[in-house]
Amino acid sequence: MSLTLSHPNQEREIRNLAKVRKEAPEKVLSDLVGEALSQKKENGQAPGETRKEQEAAWEEFLASMADWSKTLPPGHGVDDSRESIYAGRGE
Repeated sequence: MSLTLSHPNQEREIRNLAKVRKEAPEKVLSDLVGEALSQKKENGQAPGETRKEQEAAWEEFLASMADWSKTLPPGHGVDDSRESIYAGRGE
């Protein structure tokens, strides 16, 4: 496989890192790409998925939750006041 790096400093930085690691530049680049893909998986982002696609999926999820919440019966309240939580204690 042949790759072209578009940023002028990228090749230089990869070659410098390869010298420090005493590895071939191709190995260093492969390791860096592997690490980046692993981080995307850990962050819940599929390899190749762009930030824009991830945000669109999140917006779709939020919309579906809003639609679902409209199906719930109205008027359900929760009394989470301090008085009701601690009523009858310490008396």
